[in-house]
Amino acid sequence: SVIGVYAHYIFPSSVAEVNVLTSVCYGLCLTSALSPVAMMLAINFTSHCKNVFPLGDPVALITYEYGYWNIKDMLKPTMIFGNIWIVLTPITVMLAELLNVI
Repeated sequence: SVIGVYAHYIFPSSVAEVNVLTSVCYGLCLTSALSPVAMMLAINFTSHCKNVFPLGDPVALITYEYGYWNIKDMLKPTMIFGNIWIVLTPITVMLAELLNVI
């Protein structure tokens, strides 16, 4: 969850993040006792939090060019929402496992 949220600073595209993290995490699941379905669910949840980061949304990219905001303005809100997402993702996955959804 932490890697998925902060990977948006490296990969602003959700598709790129899912492609990179899926293969790595699936390999880790095969060598450990983790459920690959739960891990893929966590990757997909965190890949969709791109809208809370400065460069993850097309509107933010367009308005940045005109100087309406700068990266320092967006640092505090993105850290707050990113950390909330880090907490909510494992809770959601554990809840799905308890309810036998996955």
